[in-house]
Amino acid sequence: MIAHYEDKNSNTFFIELINLKQKGSIVEHIEDFQKLNIRVIDIPKEHRIDVFIRTLKDNIIHDVHVWQLLMGLNFIPIVKGISLV
Repeated sequence: MIAHYEDKNSNTFFIELINLKQKGSIVEHIEDFQKLNIRVIDIPKEHRIDVFIRTLKDNIIHDVHVWQLLMGLNFIPIVKGISLV
C-alpha cells in the first residue's frame, strides 16, 4: 500500500496512520486517527475504513469482524461524529 501512495509530503503521515494503534478509549483513538487521516491524501474511503479497523484494539477488531459476518454488510462507521473521508 505504501508503494502505491508515493506522495512524499503525506507519506510520513501515511506511515504514522497505518502504524497507529488504539491505546485508550475509542473516542481518544478516533481523535488520534482523524488528526493523521486529514493529512493523508488520495486514499480511497474504503482503504481508510480498513486502516481504521486495523488500528483498533485486537478485541475490538475481532468484534468488528464478527459483526460484519453476522450482518452480512460492509463496515459502516457507527460512532457518532467519525469522519473517515
